[in-house]
Amino acid sequence: MNKLDERFFINELSQKFKKFEPTPLWTSQEATRLLFLDEDVIPGSFYMSASWFWPGDWPPQKPGTEPRIKAHKHDFDEVIAFIGSNPDDINDLGGEVEFWVDGKKNIMDKSFLVFLPAGVPHCPLNILRAERPIFHYNTGITKTYFANEKDQAVTKKADLDTRHFVTELKSNIAQQSYSPTWTPQEATRLLFLDQEVIPGAFQSSCSWFWPGEWPQPKPEDTPRMKPHKHDFDEVLGFVGSNPDDIYDLGGDVELWVDGKKNVSDKSFMAFIPAGVEHCPLNILRAERPIFHFGACATKLYR
Repeated sequence: MNKLDERFFINELSQKFKKFEPTPLWTSQEATRLLFLDEDVIPGSFYMSASWFWPGDWPPQKPGTEPRIKAHKHDFDEVIAFIGSNPDDINDLGGEVEFWVDGKKNIMDKSFLVFLPAGVPHCPLNILRAERPIFHYNTGITKTYFANEKDQAVTKKADLDTRHFVTELKSNIAQQSYSPTWTPQEATRLLFLDQEVIPGAFQSSCSWFWPGEWPQPKPEDTPRMKPHKHDFDEVLGFVGSNPDDIYDLGGDVELWVDGKKNVSDKSFMAFIPAGVEHCPLNILRAERPIFHFGACATKLYR
């Protein structure tokens, strides 16, 4: 592997955040923080965090006890995701997550994204059941994460709040799949969010790349994703699905940034500032499913 360009890439948890794990919210047997990115880790980046929640005994919260994460709100927009790891059913969460938004309880058993506009109270958050590892990422258009944890009133409702939650691809996005960039045997887009899906939302999406034959690109080949740049900041993540080694990507991903080739066999995030050219992007090897996620500081991806 060549050395990743530290101006753009991280492939381990910053020393600043190792002490948090996600403890005291969850024990190391329950959850593991994988990667964390903000302007203190890479100057200029907006924040994104990635973690795994582990299967096991998740007893229900007892009435009258304090929730692990209290209801709170931010002065920035945020997207939160919980994604199942069942390769035979990518929409299966493999458990149940209880997540309160704007005073309303939502119980999810499908992979989902939730858009939280600035000022909207959210949480408590409870893992009610986990039978498989569940991948979690959260991101916000802010340079650093902080919460206003003033308690918010919550009510008792249990139907899905479609003002905030996405659990399936919108039809026009589903029709696009990844063609002509990748075939359905190579990759599957799972969820996609922007302001056309939920008004006001910034763009975020997630996909699975599947194991199989990934031939090395030849120098004379036209790259599947040509070099390009945007007028907005972007964060891209690739995470392996090996529960015994969360940093094992299970393959090799090549991503060019600012004219430099970076090849990683470890789970990683890359911050792409506005105006910086990036790609080609190539999957050089995939021996396990690889989860890909990203977010852009824009309402529409162009």
